[in-house]
Amino acid sequence: ILAIDIDPQAIKATTENAAANSVAIEARTGTLDDATERFDVIVANISGLTLQRLAPILTASLNDSGTLIASGFLDEALDGLTSAFESAGLSIERVIEDGQWRSVIARRPA
Repeated sequence: ILAIDIDPQAIKATTENAAANSVAIEARTGTLDDATERFDVIVANISGLTLQRLAPILTASLNDSGTLIASGFLDEALDGLTSAFESAGLSIERVIEDGQWRSVIARRPA
């Protein structure tokens, strides 16, 4: 597991939580642009507008057949976000609703 965040406090909290739960992860400050790896799964819990802006980067960072789990956005952002993901080359597999909050599970084709 690689955790990336621009906020050093988030990295500190992630590292402490992982240690408290005996989970081995690498946590580092930065952005997905800084990562040289490609991933089977990416989980992004950020605003809809940020997810929309990052759609091409998220897609490029996935391995073929990789899965993106995007959450942390409101219902009103769903249409624009799914359109951005599809334009970036992802296939929307599922939308999860929880009150006004939404999550999208999308896959990069093989």
